[in-house]
Amino acid sequence: MTSNQSISDIADFFGAYTYKDDLIYFMAENIDDWRHRELALRKDPFIRAFVSKLNKELFFEKPIFTPDIFGGKEQTEEEGVPALNGDGNSIRLSNKPPLEATQEMDVLGQTEKPTHDVTQEWEQEKWTQLLIKMFNKTRIHRYSVVKLYDRKPYWRVYCDREITEIYYDDEDNPTGCKVEWSRSMPKSNKYFNYEETITFFDGDILTLEEGKNYGLLVQFGSAESDENLGELDIEDIWSLAIYIRYALLDVVQNSAKCSGFFWLMYGSAIDPTARQALLNALDLSGSGRAIGAGENILKQVTAMYPAHPEFSIEALGEFIRQFSMACRVPLTFFRSESEKGSLFGEQSGDEIKLNKQKMYIFSLFKTAIIALIKMRWGIEIEDVKPNLLAGEEEQITLQNNFNNQNTNNFNQKEEVKPFGRKLQ
Repeated sequence: MTSNQSISDIADFFGAYTYKDDLIYFMAENIDDWRHRELALRKDPFIRAFVSKLNKELFFEKPIFTPDIFGGKEQTEEEGVPALNGDGNSIRLSNKPPLEATQEMDVLGQTEKPTHDVTQEWEQEKWTQLLIKMFNKTRIHRYSVVKLYDRKPYWRVYCDREITEIYYDDEDNPTGCKVEWSRSMPKSNKYFNYEETITFFDGDILTLEEGKNYGLLVQFGSAESDENLGELDIEDIWSLAIYIRYALLDVVQNSAKCSGFFWLMYGSAIDPTARQALLNALDLSGSGRAIGAGENILKQVTAMYPAHPEFSIEALGEFIRQFSMACRVPLTFFRSESEKGSLFGEQSGDEIKLNKQKMYIFSLFKTAIIALIKMRWGIEIEDVKPNLLAGEEEQITLQNNFNNQNTNNFNQKEEVKPFGRKLQ
């Protein structure tokens, strides 16, 4: 302690709530700034739960493919189309030879349909992590570009952070993009810069041109504006997430952090000398918790405490309920508990609601997943579904509803509206 510091200075410093939340300190509140969206995905507990953690639960088990690509015996007549080789330096589709289908004999000696098993490569190349990251980036940035490589890291997911330019054809349909990014290695002074031009895969392997660098453009939903490539899944909950941050800050700083202060009512005989002496005595009372003064100097000492902290707590709870409603997921998903004592009870309506939301989100990425499997292994996929951990009866109902949804085949050519002005 220096000579010009008082005991109260030290107490105020060490007793203060000094942690600064990045989201509030840096005012990460502009949804049009990709940096703010990225920071929210990493640090906002509610946005992260709705996006990242929900996606992780969605891929807790590998998806169910038709035909099965994990060693099952159900397969279409087409054994898959071999992918073209690239230049070996940048990734394209896969440069590995087409996966050979195996045939097995049934009990009657008849040949069953060919099967594929990509389990080993799926695990080695971390495809579950690829799908989770693709879902994360696409949901918070409207779109992403997935690029497959024939060597580690085997894939990358690009978004607004790396994409510097998008190319369009004469009908304003996106045809490719340019990406630039840099990285530094952990515990190393090395720093790398990268640049790549990517041509968007249109779903037809037979039309691919040798030597081109192919990637997949993934769009989330349907853009409400012609100037966007997709919709933001967090746009309607962004304001509520910010309200929750400040409500929590109010609870912590104004209620939990501070035990209050003392209000001094001076007597009629107070003067500057007596006032300074009184303040010095208050400094010394930090350890003794006692102070003495005549009524003509100090008439009254009143302890002032934060009033009604339960108001902020109640507001915080209401904001969380509104956030849950806007996300269309049960409140128990954010609280990780229910009034019955477990997250989801038997035949829980909350679990059904949550699984419906998962099924809906997954349905928006079906064509992208099918296209990625075709790009990597040359296998024609008829359908893909999430493998949700649910009761048998509920699972059948959810899958039937999922099958009835209108999902477009990636190979079908549809009339596409212009995407608006080209990016400069």
